[in-house]
Amino acid sequence: SLPLLYGVALKMGWLVLTANYRLSSTNGSTTAGGATFPDHLHDCLRAVAWARGPDAQGYGGGGSTLVVAGESAGGHLACLVGLTHKIPRMRPADLQGNLRVDAVIDLYGLHDPRLGDVSRLFRYVVLKRSWKDPKQKQAWNDVSPIWWVQQAGGEDIPVPPPFFVVHGTHDSLIPVEDARCFHEDLRSMRQRSGSSVRDVYIEVPGAIHGFNMAHSPLTYALLDRAVHFLAEVDSTQPRTHAAL
Repeated sequence: SLPLLYGVALKMGWLVLTANYRLSSTNGSTTAGGATFPDHLHDCLRAVAWARGPDAQGYGGGGSTLVVAGESAGGHLACLVGLTHKIPRMRPADLQGNLRVDAVIDLYGLHDPRLGDVSRLFRYVVLKRSWKDPKQKQAWNDVSPIWWVQQAGGEDIPVPPPFFVVHGTHDSLIPVEDARCFHEDLRSMRQRSGSSVRDVYIEVPGAIHGFNMAHSPLTYALLDRAVHFLAEVDSTQPRTHAAL
């Protein structure tokens, strides 16, 4: 949301970048086209590489602290970036360099693509593969933030950076139960791995999907809490900044 983006830039003095990524498409009946996962994730990882690279320095970026943020579909992708940026097989083959992500802000993103009606969107439009096909099981795991959290802390999947997760209790598009399960799995993963990372989970009573799109006291309260979270993250980093 613009209040959050402007607030981070003005209150914290951070560079804020907005990244486009390729979209999937459908005519709503028989045809699905456009991007197929992991195209969307690859574009986001390229944005992280750009923000970490020398080109961003001309705009005041290239610093030590980099946070990815998104809402709804962007929240889903922000989660995946935070969870997979250290996993070589999830990167585009030609992408090298520093992709470190220091925190994730996830506003009402999806965490389990097998959830309810959303699974049809992933089946026919985003993945274009059936989760019932045993050969496609890993593809569905790869697109699922909740799967990555459940695997994190093991030998091959590192512990992720801190998460700031916000979801409305009256979200009719992505039920709040999805965010609750993700939060519980985050907490279990931290305990299992002995991680001292502090995540933030906020349920907003009565809030719907996209509640922060309009200027309101609720929007500014969200900004204040997000700024506090970012300040905590930044306190562990050297004193230069790059935010995404």
